[in-house]
Amino acid sequence: MNEEIKNTTQLLEEYIHYIQDDTKVKKTPLGFNKLDNLLNGGIPRGLITLGAIPSLGKTTFMLQVADNMASLENTKVLFFSLEMSRFDLISKSLSRLTFQDENLQQLTCDELMSNDETIDYNSILQRYEPIANNLYSIDYIYDIRDIKAFITQFRECNPNDNVIVIIDYLQYILNDKNSNDKQAIDLITKSLKELSKSLGITIVAISSLNRANYSGSITMESFKESGSIEYTSDVLIGLEYTNSNGNDRDYEARKNPRKITLSIIKNRYGALGKINFDFNTKYNTFIEK
Repeated sequence: MNEEIKNTTQLLEEYIHYIQDDTKVKKTPLGFNKLDNLLNGGIPRGLITLGAIPSLGKTTFMLQVADNMASLENTKVLFFSLEMSRFDLISKSLSRLTFQDENLQQLTCDELMSNDETIDYNSILQRYEPIANNLYSIDYIYDIRDIKAFITQFRECNPNDNVIVIIDYLQYILNDKNSNDKQAIDLITKSLKELSKSLGITIVAISSLNRANYSGSITMESFKESGSIEYTSDVLIGLEYTNSNGNDRDYEARKNPRKITLSIIKNRYGALGKINFDFNTKYNTFIEK
């Protein structure tokens, strides 16, 4: 053991220096007032996991959060998109921007990617630029070792910034060790937790849920088939249809806006609770209710 063993009295001076460093103790707001209040200011350093059933809107939600955080001072967001291309993500963000800004023409993702000559792309991109300057999308790295190396290098290049990493999603990460799916996720989540601690950053991992949860309400049990996510995560968040009766889910999915409930299922640092959202699927926008 290279580090000197110290009792708590000896650590108190280091503690004072630690809490005086805003970049180490300040939480990062997600850009939703009620949710940030519930989280006592936002998400902390550590491993945050967001889970939901397929196609509910978890990527869209986290992309909106990423854009919100990237607009903050001294904050950089690294988004590993293992399922969608970087251009898919940009289209979602731009569509949301046109919906939220009354000075812009409302455009869907499909319309934005149509190369329609009537669309004023310059005005849209100009408004997106302050976010885009602090948002880095990676859609070509899948192996956990390469992901960790990239994050470490990114942190070294941005030592004075608040760094947020979002990984979409856990089940797409490759791990070459001889293990089953549950063991692989277990190793990956523990590795990400250790990385967040050693680098002093926030890592948000998006995860699918076990199939048993497709017809029930989301709880800690919903993550149990996916390694030790429920134990390793500092904050565990679930998204589900507000009317979560399994027989009604196809009907709920066809609605616009969809009624979505976000649940804080586990929080090492504060309260649990629920926040309701309207999810406008046409314009990729979550609106807090």
